[in-house]
Amino acid sequence: MLLAYQPHLRYFLHRHDVLEVKATAIFDLIQGISDEAMRNLQVTDLDWPEGSTFVYTPFAIVVQCQHKRYAEIEFGTEGFIAMIRYFDEEQIIREDVYDDRGFVSSSLYFENGQPIYRNYLNAKGIWQLCHFFDGRGIVANPRTDGRFNKSYYGDLSEVIWEFLDKFLAEKVTNEDRFVIASDLRHNKPLFNHLPTENTKILTWFAERNQDDSIDAYAGFLSQVDLLIADRYDYLEQLQVAYPEEAKKLKHMASFDTRLALGTSQRVKESKIFYQVDLNQLDLEAIYQVLAFVAKYPKTRVEFGAFNANPEQLQNLEHQVEK
Repeated sequence: MLLAYQPHLRYFLHRHDVLEVKATAIFDLIQGISDEAMRNLQVTDLDWPEGSTFVYTPFAIVVQCQHKRYAEIEFGTEGFIAMIRYFDEEQIIREDVYDDRGFVSSSLYFENGQPIYRNYLNAKGIWQLCHFFDGRGIVANPRTDGRFNKSYYGDLSEVIWEFLDKFLAEKVTNEDRFVIASDLRHNKPLFNHLPTENTKILTWFAERNQDDSIDAYAGFLSQVDLLIADRYDYLEQLQVAYPEEAKKLKHMASFDTRLALGTSQRVKESKIFYQVDLNQLDLEAIYQVLAFVAKYPKTRVEFGAFNANPEQLQNLEHQVEK
């Protein structure tokens, strides 16, 4: 369960090899986004003014129209469209954040270079919430089938807790256990909303919580059934400070394998990942890549595609074999 706004969640999970783990994002519920299939959104799929030119830089694609900057396209580390900023007379007017499933998740609007409000959208591009930054709070779209309890909210936390309460009431049973990643900014309100009868496990992780004060956990230890820390020294401090809660305090080492010597570091081979659009095969580009691979024996190419069907894959294999 994720409470934060994270439109690039799937790629984040993939990066940490937990994509198959079932996850529920509160903002999907808030924005009315159901199980949307991921689609490969290309720059050419978007509408651009006639005569637009595209300038490729190492960091972004700059779209120019009539010799003026019209937009800047930023990509995620995996190559998906992450954000597009639009300009008028060299001044930013809008910033669209793209969901990694292939649609605009939110739009941030600017006036005189300053952000004034953000619209949170559903998968069809219809606004669900409008968050004003001038103190007017947050307005809910009245045409949302009664998903919101109120038409106006003071801040986003009100909306988040409202939808968390709905989720807990509908999905959670008494047998469910909550494993909570400790964050002192959110621990107190989160514990106020979680069911008191359910088992709760609080986790302390050095890279995340090393600046936390021992005293800050006084109010939480009585509410949890277990606290797991990844460092003995911190665990010992907790045991000294709260001897009456010592039975709840456990150590579990975290093994970070990201710095381990992986296969890619041990094999003298370069790998090219080529993302193809099976609906519009660019055979000339494919043949250029294959010619490069043939020239350099220690190079491999892997073709990838989104939502491909077997017939399209067979066609690609046939074209490559030719």
